[in-house]
Amino acid sequence: MGRFSDIPRAKVGALAWSHRLFVYGSLQPDTSCPIRSLIGRPVRWVGRARVRGRLVDLGRYPGLIDAVRLDQWVEGWVCLLPDHRALARVDRYEQAGPGFVRFGEYRRVLETVWLDSGEALRCWMYRYNRNSRRRPVVKRLAAGCKSDLFAWRQSSR
Repeated sequence: MGRFSDIPRAKVGALAWSHRLFVYGSLQPDTSCPIRSLIGRPVRWVGRARVRGRLVDLGRYPGLIDAVRLDQWVEGWVCLLPDHRALARVDRYEQAGPGFVRFGEYRRVLETVWLDSGEALRCWMYRYNRNSRRRPVVKRLAAGCKSDLFAWRQSSR
């Protein structure tokens, strides 16, 4: 299956949406800042997925914004967090979710993603929450192909 075949996978059927998180960019499994280091505990990877949208270049990391065409997708991974405390830790990192400023850089939203298998899941994700008109759009960021926080920028040029 490739370079991520050693990542433990969760069974999709019985997963609670409240602990599912779609990650893209710097929180994917093959990055220098994986989500496990952020929450301090292992996560279970459900699999590669995609969501309608585009990525904008925010400097050191990308931001997810709405699609303007039907063929615009962002690739990433769905992970199953161990509990609600883990989601709260990611909220603190992204400065989004309950208890954070309404107009912060990101907002946590519940949306539908599509796994590579074709199955649709509801997952939490973080969308860029500021004006993106002057931000360059990233052409493509493939799921799990980045080895560090900045490599995604090179592939988008």
